[in-house]
Amino acid sequence: MISTPAILATLADSAAYFPADLLLTLAVVLVVCGAGLVIAYMVKRWSRREHTSQTFTLQDLRELRDRGDITDPEYVALRTEILGRAGRQLDQDP
Repeated sequence: MISTPAILATLADSAAYFPADLLLTLAVVLVVCGAGLVIAYMVKRWSRREHTSQTFTLQDLRELRDRGDITDPEYVALRTEILGRAGRQLDQDP
């Protein structure tokens, strides 16, 4: 059986190293959290930039048709869709 003085000596030895270990662990946690915040900020900025891209216009659609990138039936279908969306947006605006 271990004597009480031996237990106290072991606790005293481990207590001497505890603050250093705690500080190192705390520093690692803070660095990881900081890196996570930076990554979250960058992703948020990137996603906001993606949503503010140029709007697809009827002129763009006409140019696609004129270049032969889309057929006349595709042009009509896409034009109808764009105009329908624009009409719904106008109906929703006060």
